[in-house]
Amino acid sequence: VTMSGTVAGAIEGMALGVPSIALSQGYGNPALDNDPFAPARVFGAGIVKRLIELGWPTSVVMNVNFPSLEPQQITEVEVTRQGFRDVSVRHAEKRTDLRGREYYWMGFRHERSRPVEGTDLRAIYEGRISVTPLHIDLTHLETVGRMKQFLGGVPPKA
Repeated sequence: VTMSGTVAGAIEGMALGVPSIALSQGYGNPALDNDPFAPARVFGAGIVKRLIELGWPTSVVMNVNFPSLEPQQITEVEVTRQGFRDVSVRHAEKRTDLRGREYYWMGFRHERSRPVEGTDLRAIYEGRISVTPLHIDLTHLETVGRMKQFLGGVPPKA
């Protein structure tokens, strides 16, 4: 989610006061080569309609992920929580831009992680459409409270 331009676009819509939904289509299934967005095309409008009817808080964006399966193979929608890919499938590739400056291209290897039950990744791996309500405040409040005891006030010197 933190690397998703689609979710970032939905967050910007939310910041402008627009109820926002990120729709993402899984890829890689040769059976979908002629119509790679078939699952999103077949089910997307109905899910969006149901979400709009339901409504959600203004501080939340909806993240909808469609599995890379033929539409007739998809039988369920699951409301999920955000999953995380295993570190073993992540990679950073060092590159050089046209001005000669180095940067890192972040990505994932083409292998599946092992997400836990109830997560968005697990749902799409198992052929279900995933709907995840995301709240963008990533602050860990328990740690904020604990740290305020030690770092509040005048900054410490080395």
